[in-house]
Amino acid sequence: MNIEMLYTKRKWKILKCLLQELLRKNISESGGVTLFVLELKKLTRQKKISNCFFILIIAMILSLELTIFLQAQHRNQSLDNFQAYLQIFKKTAGTDSGTKKELKQRKKQYLALKENNGYQAQLLANDSMHLQNPWMSYSGESLMPNLHSGEAEATKKQLEYLKKNKIAANLPLTVVSNPMTELTNSIPADQLDFLAEIFKSSHTTGYGQIWFWASIGGAFILLAIINIFLGDILSIEWTDKTNHLAWMRLNGVRTSKLISLKFVVHYFTSLAVVSGATIVFLLYAKFRSGLGDLLYPVQNWHKGPNIVSQYSWGTASDDANFFSPFQIEFRPLSNYLLKFILFILVLLLLNSALTIAINYLIRNRIFSLSLMTFVPLLYFVIPQNTKTPFQFLNFDWLATGYLNYYYGTFDSLFGLTILTLIIIISAILLFVPIGLCLRKERKY
Repeated sequence: MNIEMLYTKRKWKILKCLLQELLRKNISESGGVTLFVLELKKLTRQKKISNCFFILIIAMILSLELTIFLQAQHRNQSLDNFQAYLQIFKKTAGTDSGTKKELKQRKKQYLALKENNGYQAQLLANDSMHLQNPWMSYSGESLMPNLHSGEAEATKKQLEYLKKNKIAANLPLTVVSNPMTELTNSIPADQLDFLAEIFKSSHTTGYGQIWFWASIGGAFILLAIINIFLGDILSIEWTDKTNHLAWMRLNGVRTSKLISLKFVVHYFTSLAVVSGATIVFLLYAKFRSGLGDLLYPVQNWHKGPNIVSQYSWGTASDDANFFSPFQIEFRPLSNYLLKFILFILVLLLLNSALTIAINYLIRNRIFSLSLMTFVPLLYFVIPQNTKTPFQFLNFDWLATGYLNYYYGTFDSLFGLTILTLIIIISAILLFVPIGLCLRKERKY
């Protein structure tokens, strides 16, 4: 019995040695796919992929739930403000037929907001925004003339787009603002309370949330979360208890090849995690609040002729042409989201290349991990109106054409040129550690 057990153990030991030799030969000769699988298994075993995936999903769902909660509060506040304004309007307005008609129109807008009827609300607002003294919801006539960077014309164009395409508006209805609104408005003191509410857009649908994240720099929060789990993907090989690099060298794997592999694993793992989390989020959003309409209008800046405003105040035409020779127009949300997908692909590429470069140059795991988590968050620290590299990574400005206006260029390929430069910078960042390793390997 003992002889049989010894024979069995010896047989398994021989088989184990053969398998190890086969694996070593496979790694040293072809190795790419095998190493890729091994790296994925290692990340899976460390639960980095699953943890990153679930954190992203939780963050996305919490964002949607918070938006829905705040939208309900915003709507209630708007109803209160609207009702208060109606009371004032009744007391101060005249009794002629025109005033009665306007009061009736305001009551209809109030009812549409109360019933959460976005389609009816945009039809009524469209009528009121085509008057010589335009108003929307509870804003009153005195608000619009004090917005000087094209907000009134932009709001009118947005409502025309919604009406033409039979799309329900996001409620509460808001004035279309832009990066210059805060700097150029001259709101009187009695309208300041309205100002706080009239620019708050609510995106409570699945596609709307992605639009919201894209517009506020959510991509950089995404990178920070990814880097919490994958920001030490290369530096861990130097600081981990097990010296993986020594094992790799014994099996004929060059450091330059390992760096290339780490980059590929980091990029495709990041892409897979982001894609998977987004799909799960959209499924959740579909049953929670709906996906939304991909034709919903998004503000864009493009070269166009000056317009003559129909509005009555003296600066109306100057306000409408504030961005001249650029004009504000509206394009479908689908166009914006397609650009965002391309931007994410390029941004993840830059993040992976920067992670590998930092990990190679700073071989301390904790320091490189902290640095890669902190760097994307600089986007929210550095002011957007200052010319920094982060300004070119402002996706909303890039996608809507506002960056063209900011730099005074009419080049329709300006955004594509910036993305191309980001890809080139990513290639340079990746070449630095690989080039240094190849140089060392040639010496030996």
